[in-house]
Amino acid sequence: MSNFTTYLLTLPSHKRPRTALQSGATLLTGEVSPQVDVIQRLYTELNKAADSLDKAAPKKNEVHDLIQVALALMQAANQLTARVNAYAERMEELEGVLGEGDAKAGEEGDKVGEEEVEEEDGGESEDAAV
Repeated sequence: MSNFTTYLLTLPSHKRPRTALQSGATLLTGEVSPQVDVIQRLYTELNKAADSLDKAAPKKNEVHDLIQVALALMQAANQLTARVNAYAERMEELEGVLGEGDAKAGEEGDKVGEEEVEEEDGGESEDAAV
């Protein structure tokens, strides 16, 4: 379990608002943005290299460089995909924790409401007997 999930579990159920899920999503997507920047730069370099190959007869080292950039781009994209999938699993875990907390809070609210109704009924019957 992540530290964030552990933190949510330590809170009373009524203090686990949906905003906790939103702040978790913000934190998680913030960690991905540097990798997205790397992929965008690699893609730009790949396009520049491909354009230069189109303009002149490619040299062996230019083709090799182009292949290296393409491989780096694919590797970065695969890493990003793996991280996004891991974050998606975390988000599902957090939604489950928050859902359980909401359900428990609802059950506790129902119990409190039933107790109040019983107390009110008891008070009315005493008044009627007098």
